[in-house]
Amino acid sequence: MDPLKNRRSLPVQLRVLIPISYSDRYSRLLKLIHLYFPAISTHLYVLAITDQPDHHEHLLIRQKLQRLIEDHLGDFHCDLLIRCGKPGRILMGTAIQHRCDLILLANNPGLTVELEHLTFSVPEIIRKSPIPILLVPDPEFAGNPRFPIQTTLIQLNGHESSRLSTAFALRTARLLSNRIVLTAPDKCREKALDYMTFIRDRYWPSTENKRCRIDCFSSSPAQNLRQAWTTHEPDMLIVILQDLSFFHRHTVMETLKNMIPIRHIPVMLVNRHDWVKQQEAQFSRVYNQLTEFDLVQTNRATDSNSPTNQISEHESELLMGCYSIDGLNEVFRQYGLFKSFAKRGYPDVQITFNRLDHGRERLRVFPGKHKKSEPLVDLVCRKDNASFVDPLPPPLDKKLGLLLYIDWLCLQDPQRAYRDLEIPLPGQKYPGLGMGWKVMLIIKLLAHRIGAGGVYNMPEYYHTARLYHRYFHYLDPSLEGRLLALDRDTFPLHVVDTSWAALHGLILQDGKPMRWIGGPQVLAIKRELRDYFNSTEYNRIIHQSMLNHSFTLDIENLSAMMKNRCLYREPSSG
Repeated sequence: MDPLKNRRSLPVQLRVLIPISYSDRYSRLLKLIHLYFPAISTHLYVLAITDQPDHHEHLLIRQKLQRLIEDHLGDFHCDLLIRCGKPGRILMGTAIQHRCDLILLANNPGLTVELEHLTFSVPEIIRKSPIPILLVPDPEFAGNPRFPIQTTLIQLNGHESSRLSTAFALRTARLLSNRIVLTAPDKCREKALDYMTFIRDRYWPSTENKRCRIDCFSSSPAQNLRQAWTTHEPDMLIVILQDLSFFHRHTVMETLKNMIPIRHIPVMLVNRHDWVKQQEAQFSRVYNQLTEFDLVQTNRATDSNSPTNQISEHESELLMGCYSIDGLNEVFRQYGLFKSFAKRGYPDVQITFNRLDHGRERLRVFPGKHKKSEPLVDLVCRKDNASFVDPLPPPLDKKLGLLLYIDWLCLQDPQRAYRDLEIPLPGQKYPGLGMGWKVMLIIKLLAHRIGAGGVYNMPEYYHTARLYHRYFHYLDPSLEGRLLALDRDTFPLHVVDTSWAALHGLILQDGKPMRWIGGPQVLAIKRELRDYFNSTEYNRIIHQSMLNHSFTLDIENLSAMMKNRCLYREPSSG
């Protein structure tokens, strides 16, 4: 199957879930969709929630809603979903199942949402939703909204742990609005302004800085929001709720409840739950429960849920000096990896490890007992004493010590075909397993187990550096700033398209094709490394590097290559 067969000329940027019912209210809402998303490709999931499990009833609902979709959403890639059950659970479950980026709701005065005979409280939905919600005012109450959106007000909260919510809010606003106002409550006005300046330079190129204004009014989130709203009179409001205390979240929601009826504008509430952080906490508990005996034992009768007859290529040795084959089976079982493989159609997997040259060790997971098949997991790593850079940055000097080097990591699903709109990354032979973060968290715990101060890799492609970047940072802050500038200046191009564009020389720097510059990316475990990446000097150099680097896209050739699909092939094959 050709994975590019149904690829459109633009990458999908947003997956939006729209719960609707067959009514004039939702007919008016659907008419506005193309106005809210004029510049991006959007995959819409239209959801109907019913309390009737009857199949005939579902067919009638589908027929009615299909007409609405055909009348108003003809230009969108759209899926109609009909679900029966408790509305709140269905709404959240469907959004998570389809990896939606946004839930769009038609808002009534008083922060409520109606679906058929059901009425939802928006604060209750927000409290439970791990996905951003866009509240769209009903034109019946608000009149026709102003388009294009001229001014979007974004209230940040200044917490580093809210970076996922911040990134989503700023990128969405950059797509939808001509002018942005950033505001953040903080007891220290100077600190708030410095933070917002860094955020502006990270997400807006210098040529667009005039589009983004920064302002600060109060240390109270609710009061700051009220004053910023009154001062700037925005056409759209985005509020980051993640990591706000219960009290501040309550006061912000009350402020919105009082202000929305006065000025009917779209409001996006962003509270992106960090599931990777939650997974890491769960894995850490498992890590602390595993004993040395669990890791090094051999010839153990395996649990009924785990594969049997696991054979090491070197039974007498331990992987990284810590894990026997039976120990690895126990680790995989405790971390739930066997269950994850089974869900992907591999209920019986085989684990092997062996030693390579130059101190490298290789761990592979095969589907079934045939080692000649393509592995699901292929990891090559070694212990390293920071030999990758000389000299080390002055603050670190010789403090790095032992590190775990990831020489090669491949996670693939060799029996699955590429899905619609799914594009292989450069160098990718099969679709991914969808287990990348789980494996990365376990590698981090492996490094901790062997006493390493961190994990590092040398990314060969842009997408490798970009996907690792959530936890890994360049040891050289100028390269860190360069990566952020590249991400900023190629927006809204998807990371897959950006990586292929770089490979074909379609990203320009100073008028010439950009040359990819790799370097050691490090996941910090030791306190000295964490302090280095959080230091004022490191971040000052990042900021300066972002300002020094500027990239542009060869739009004409990029569009042509995306249209005829030759972008997604190696340059040598044309």
